[in-house]
Amino acid sequence: MKPWSTLRRFAAGLLVLSCLPAAPGWAQVEEPAGHCLLLPIVPAERARQAGLVVEGEVLDARSFWDTRHQRIYTAHQIRVYSVLKGSAPAQLTILTEGGRVELEEQRLTNTLRLQAGEQGVFFLRPATFAGTGAAFWAPYASEQGFIRYHLTDASASEPFRSYPLIGADFYDELTAALGQPRRVLQPNPALQQAQLRRSQPVEAAKGQAPVISSLSPTAIPAGVEGVLTIGGSGFGASQGTGKVEFRNADDGEYLLCRPNPPITSAGLIPRYGYGYRRIALRAIRRARARCA
Repeated sequence: MKPWSTLRRFAAGLLVLSCLPAAPGWAQVEEPAGHCLLLPIVPAERARQAGLVVEGEVLDARSFWDTRHQRIYTAHQIRVYSVLKGSAPAQLTILTEGGRVELEEQRLTNTLRLQAGEQGVFFLRPATFAGTGAAFWAPYASEQGFIRYHLTDASASEPFRSYPLIGADFYDELTAALGQPRRVLQPNPALQQAQLRRSQPVEAAKGQAPVISSLSPTAIPAGVEGVLTIGGSGFGASQGTGKVEFRNADDGEYLLCRPNPPITSAGLIPRYGYGYRRIALRAIRRARARCA
């Protein structure tokens, strides 16, 4: 029986290691690729269990030890743009498990991690973590208690669902599930700009954003360090805040991944407004790929 017991412990260890994200982080890091051992939460149950549902933006992150110095938590200040269930002030604090304090870090598999600047819908309950002191809110079901906004195209996603457009239908669906009309507390300029870009025809947007005319090659196997050349116009003379992202095949293409490292050669060839950028696809399918 001893060899079988040892084998079971070894297999369990492999399972745990296979679920751990590989990328290093600070107070909070990007979502790991995939959702190991995560079971879907029924939206109706989430709507019922959440005492407060808000649409907001993460302003900052501060990690700290609990009073027994055993577990690390991260407190996030949230700017509230609208309330979909319950009542909330213009700002509130959300608590998530894990984080980094000085040289010590704790990360939990399939636990919500947030970064400053991220926006979305938070399904919240009063935090019940022992030793955290002040009254905080915590996401219901952790990672599944947050619908993350993608302001590049005004879409949204969560671990098992995606929403093609943050618009009237999106809010109507939330209102129907939560049983309370949405109440706007303050404007959300970033989301409004994203929605405006989605509503503009492609021709009207050409003067505001790069236009891609070709991709070469059209298919690259994962893990071979292939190079994708993107041709088009409007790229500019140097890379600014723009980025190239791909749908993450490891989680049903709900999240977006960036090549790691990102753009390795900004080989822009100006010729009548036409240019090429070469992107190294070294880690698109690896755990170290950045997903947002």
